[in-house]
Amino acid sequence: MKKKKIFLFSLLLIAVLFLSAFFLKPIFKKKEIMRYSKKEEYTIPIGKEKEIHLDCDNARINISGWNRNEIKYIIIKKLEGEKLSKEEALKIMTDEMMVRLLREQGKVYLKAKAYLTDVLTNAKVAYPLRNFDININMPQDVNLTIQNGNGSISVDKLNGNIYVVNGNGKINVKNIQGDIDIRNGNGQIDLFN
Repeated sequence: MKKKKIFLFSLLLIAVLFLSAFFLKPIFKKKEIMRYSKKEEYTIPIGKEKEIHLDCDNARINISGWNRNEIKYIIIKKLEGEKLSKEEALKIMTDEMMVRLLREQGKVYLKAKAYLTDVLTNAKVAYPLRNFDININMPQDVNLTIQNGNGSISVDKLNGNIYVVNGNGKINVKNIQGDIDIRNGNGQIDLFN
């Protein structure tokens, strides 16, 4: 009698576990995250400009000095979201993620905004997730200013002064001959020479 009760209890437990797995599966279904990227490249010859300014809101930035009189930008727009089609992603990266290059008053400006103001004010959540990977080769003897809301920053091989303001992210600076001024809201700062 005792073995029969154990057997029935085991059978009932197996049935409950099986039915639970069957009915709970849709609740705990893994979300499918789609990732897209779009690469843009720009090369700008440098004349008398001695200052470069970057203004970004959500970017991972890598800058390296070189011995050419030009700036080479490789900008990768990145997007990820649930149930995001390729067409939707392309439209967002084209229409809502801004990259602007300007020259004025002896300075070269790069502005990269993943979230334009009207996009943020019209939605409760900034969706899908947007950011930039920005890789720059630039003349070694220019001054550099970087403003970034979120993301890591790496600067290497510059002789000019650098000024960095970053809201959140690791900052790595090495082989800099000029003055360095770094302000980081949150994140590690590494300086090497």
